[in-house]
Amino acid sequence: MFPTGSSSRTLCGWGYRDTTETGWSWIMSYGYQQVSGAFFIGSFGTRANGGGMGDDVGQDNSWPAYTWAHVCLCFVESTRSATLYLNGTLIAQEVKSTWNIPSSSVLVGRLGAQIFIPYPDEFFN
Repeated sequence: MFPTGSSSRTLCGWGYRDTTETGWSWIMSYGYQQVSGAFFIGSFGTRANGGGMGDDVGQDNSWPAYTWAHVCLCFVESTRSATLYLNGTLIAQEVKSTWNIPSSSVLVGRLGAQIFIPYPDEFFN
């Protein structure tokens, strides 16, 4: 069972970007497609991204095409801090006061109907 509400959590996984296209790409997610209602890791073009759906944390130009990357998103309930790591390096950190993730199915390679990362690998919570 994955943490829900505003509980502390960490979501990590490996993914491979095999395209130069922009757009959303998912490694793993859970929650729902509503603002601050999903917890996910992936990318938006070359931006490594993690988030709460519409209230994300990420770093532009951090994940080039045709590369594997280890993406980790940590959320700490007591400080409301969201921290995103790419290949073990902290790349973004923000306070997220509205994240409240409902219980849902865990999705690999997608968020709702949006699909991506053709090579997701090795996930852990």
